[in-house]
Amino acid sequence: MLSRQSMRISFWIFSAAIALFLVHVAEAAAIEEVDPANCVIVAAPGSERCARELSNYVFQMTGSVIETGAPGETIDSDSAFLLGKSRAQDKLKFDWQTLGNDGFIIKSIRDGGKNCLIIAGNTDQATNYGVSEYLERHCEVGFFVDGYYIPRRKTIPFMGIDQVDVPRFTIRFWNSDTGHWGLKKYQSRFRTAEEWLRQFDWLEKRRLNFTLLPLGANSDMCSGPILRAFDVGEPPLEARYLGGWPAGWAWPVEYRDYVTNAIFQFGRERGIKFWSGAGLGDVPARFRSAHPELKYMPSDGYDNPLLHPDEPATRHYTKVYNDEINKEFGADHIHSLGMYAEANWGQSLEQQFEIKMKGTRKALEYILEIDPDAVFYVDGWDTVANGKLWTPERMAAFLKSLPKDKVYVYNDNSFDQRDCLYKLYNCYEGIPWGIGVLTAYAGDDELHGNIPYLIERVREAAGDAKCGSLIGFFMYPELTNCHVMFWHLMTKLAWNPKEITVESYLDDFCLHRYGRESQRTMAEASKWIVRGCYSQSYFGDQGKIPQGKTAPYKAGGSGILNSNTALYKFKRECAQRFVSSDKDIGGNATVQDAIDYYLDCAELMRKGIDVALGEKDRLKDNPLYVNDLFYYTKQYITFLYNYHYLSLSKAYWAEDRAGFDAAAADALKCLEIIEKMLSTRPDHSLKLMIDEVMSVPGTNPFTPEMVKKSCVNWDYTKNDVYEQVKFNYRPLVEMSINVLRRKMQDGSDKKDLSECANEKSRIDEEWLRNPLRVDPEEKFKGSPLESVLWALSESRGRTPRRGSM
Repeated sequence: MLSRQSMRISFWIFSAAIALFLVHVAEAAAIEEVDPANCVIVAAPGSERCARELSNYVFQMTGSVIETGAPGETIDSDSAFLLGKSRAQDKLKFDWQTLGNDGFIIKSIRDGGKNCLIIAGNTDQATNYGVSEYLERHCEVGFFVDGYYIPRRKTIPFMGIDQVDVPRFTIRFWNSDTGHWGLKKYQSRFRTAEEWLRQFDWLEKRRLNFTLLPLGANSDMCSGPILRAFDVGEPPLEARYLGGWPAGWAWPVEYRDYVTNAIFQFGRERGIKFWSGAGLGDVPARFRSAHPELKYMPSDGYDNPLLHPDEPATRHYTKVYNDEINKEFGADHIHSLGMYAEANWGQSLEQQFEIKMKGTRKALEYILEIDPDAVFYVDGWDTVANGKLWTPERMAAFLKSLPKDKVYVYNDNSFDQRDCLYKLYNCYEGIPWGIGVLTAYAGDDELHGNIPYLIERVREAAGDAKCGSLIGFFMYPELTNCHVMFWHLMTKLAWNPKEITVESYLDDFCLHRYGRESQRTMAEASKWIVRGCYSQSYFGDQGKIPQGKTAPYKAGGSGILNSNTALYKFKRECAQRFVSSDKDIGGNATVQDAIDYYLDCAELMRKGIDVALGEKDRLKDNPLYVNDLFYYTKQYITFLYNYHYLSLSKAYWAEDRAGFDAAAADALKCLEIIEKMLSTRPDHSLKLMIDEVMSVPGTNPFTPEMVKKSCVNWDYTKNDVYEQVKFNYRPLVEMSINVLRRKMQDGSDKKDLSECANEKSRIDEEWLRNPLRVDPEEKFKGSPLESVLWALSESRGRTPRRGSM
């Protein structure tokens, strides 16, 4: 575990001595390239893995094999990479202390008539970061969550490099706790050990160093420790739920513990620290059934069984379970601390505050008894979920009760619509804290996010002299591996936000994702995409919301989420909300406002797609380009669907039957297009995932039911899954259209949509009950790229035009 001093060293040194951050690349000398066939790598002890990495990527770029020499050998080649501090410190006059734990130097020198390129930090992990930076910045390799871009080149940059790089944020956190039972492309629950290895490889290359792995007592990611700590026996083979969410077991105990141990091993090998301990009084549901005599907390809305802080057994089981976790998986000494997020128990605000204070104190006491080296993280989500409770006065009292040398605070939505919470809470009273960005809830897999706003607010906080205790950047979505442009930006901000602008970021993104020859065109395309779905919400093409208006349902506001939720998902009351009134649909927005909004979004997206298509012949074999074109086009069709469905609503209220039928036909066509596109992507197939999960011997036979239940529970985790569009979304949309059409015909009460609610329950039950059987003939015959071209062709005649496309 990093010490408090080492976690802060980079910030304090550079704020006083050089700057808040230091990223310096000498511009006086041009970079000279060398033939890698004439190079050798000499790695210090501990840097052997990054030597292999460097050699591997140079081979992939150039086809040349770089030999690796042993430390102390005479360099008999023209040029040599010197990796690690012990290979570099006697050749440089440099203050190594300024690098802290994670900073590194990349510097070209002449030594004994040889060309040398030093890549080194104070730790082996820092040297690894330096190698990744060399490959990315100087060799133009791109490391993205959905794949890596490796350019072809004959020579590699070598002489004339002079770079020192130190992170602004000591803690750079990525959330692994995406434990819903949905599509593993977005949710981590069913990822294999090999998939976790690829994930951690990417995390290291993006220089992220901290994560959360959910090891609660009702998570089978922690099988063995649960059985030993609570003596509840093997889990029953049944479908079990808490608050409607799957809480049974899927994979057998031995296989799950194997995967979880692999997760810890792979992560730690790549410099990742794990926040993995269980919370205060966390017990399995079947433990509560076996011990009804104990005192438990009232329901938090999710039916999570938690022993009460006043229950004497709480001390024992909190200590035993956390101790078993440490024995099984090792200890990074990082634990959760209290606050009972989202719970209010129907009590007064003062009563809630008292119990949350008590739970926090007890958690500190019990964990420190078994782990004196423990440090604690306070999850700030409750300050958003229970905003009325957490007044500045209560927050100050809470923070002042905590030991500053043991506690860190983060908030997973620091930039919510009330204000920057760190300003509201006086920078957390000097306790070390981190910016938190909740980019998406579990169902928000559509392209969204406010890129200009995010850059502005992170740079503001990072440069604020009042934020002296700001040490972390927390990326905390409830799903991962989507909206890559926004996600990749966060990884850059987590290291150093100082010089990042929208334009500089897009140029960098396109260079490393598509290559130098396509950079300019794709940067132009990306600017349109940012305006279409990655900027502040607006009505019209001017980027601003008219006075007195706010964006329609989850289409934005001032926050970072700016989620353009697709109406076809029928998330909660979403679609019904738009057809239940011909006027106000929330925030003073009207149906017509929403129609105009989605038309603007569609036009902007189409402009970006058309520009990007200019690189189709050059980039058709680049899977990252194909991914982007696929998701940009799917989002464009989604905006068209939203436009047509809202036009249907407008016609419904105007008794315009012809307009209603035309809009209905266009909306259904958009859904057909989305379904066909998704059919080309195995990673969007729930059936394929379920088949893979069930292939593990001993898997709970009720797992498919629990997976499908998770996909529709509370209408919360609805992602674009091929089978779900086919068997759930489309029937829901068709049902709603039929109900509205019938009401227009028989003249019944337009505001009474109870029939829709009843029919929705029936359709969801059919989704849970029926097997996911698909006729292969119903799928699109072609590749994802071919489906994109088909989708654009099919949509062209259904595209409304207010301006030129």
